[in-house]
Amino acid sequence: MDGFPVCCSCCRGDEPQQLRQFKDALGLDNTAAAEVHMNQARRFLRERAEAGSRSQDTEQRKALGKLVYVSYLVFGAQQAAFLMPLRRVFSIQPASIDVMRRDNAKQLFDNYIKAHGGELQVSHPSVYAFTHACVQHVSSP
Repeated sequence: MDGFPVCCSCCRGDEPQQLRQFKDALGLDNTAAAEVHMNQARRFLRERAEAGSRSQDTEQRKALGKLVYVSYLVFGAQQAAFLMPLRRVFSIQPASIDVMRRDNAKQLFDNYIKAHGGELQVSHPSVYAFTHACVQHVSSP
């Protein structure tokens, strides 16, 4: 996991699939893979504690957030919470985990929108029907 994206490298969205394929290629079960994720989390927290500046601390905090986000996608929320006891081992509160996941998902979504011209490209007919219904509801007295 030394190649895990750090601060300036944003999640691309394909990391969970790549990690699952890598895990399967090595023949690792989820327990062994979660142990690797926990070791990486320890490394990020150790480097954060040893950080000499606020920017280094922020970089490691963001890297930990990306790890948590990707781990929850790889294992699923329930299994990740069980296999990666972040609260018990690192005293990371569930609310902090939710914030890490939300921030990374938001960044990934924002990057997707920017890469596609700043608009969400939708072609599904039900979305158009919903949008039309919303416009009618708003415009009706």
